[in-house]
Amino acid sequence: MPWVTKFDQSAQDKKDDYEDLESKLKQYRYNILSAISDTEVYKKGINYVVADTTGVVGEYVDKYILVRDDYFTSFDFINNELSSFCDDLNVAISECNSKKLEWEAKIYTEEWEDEKVCQKSK
Repeated sequence: MPWVTKFDQSAQDKKDDYEDLESKLKQYRYNILSAISDTEVYKKGINYVVADTTGVVGEYVDKYILVRDDYFTSFDFINNELSSFCDDLNVAISECNSKKLEWEAKIYTEEWEDEKVCQKSK
């Protein structure tokens, strides 16, 4: 009788908060990765069109190639930054999961209750 299981509402609330945050971060990561995938498909389509330089002649060929390559370099840089951000989101999601498990372990605790306290509560 001296061991009593106690429920901690604040621990439950914190666990629920971390669960919600983890869910939102996963949804943000999914949306970003979907956008990256879509832009890669878009890039392949554009690359197919702009790789052909037969319509450009003379001194404009070099300028065209320079602008085209600069565009794709900027495009790749943005996609790499977004991918790096997704890696950071993975770390945050992992930390949320760890905190969620930590608080889950604190929801129900076994505590020793003295005989006097047990008798007073009766």
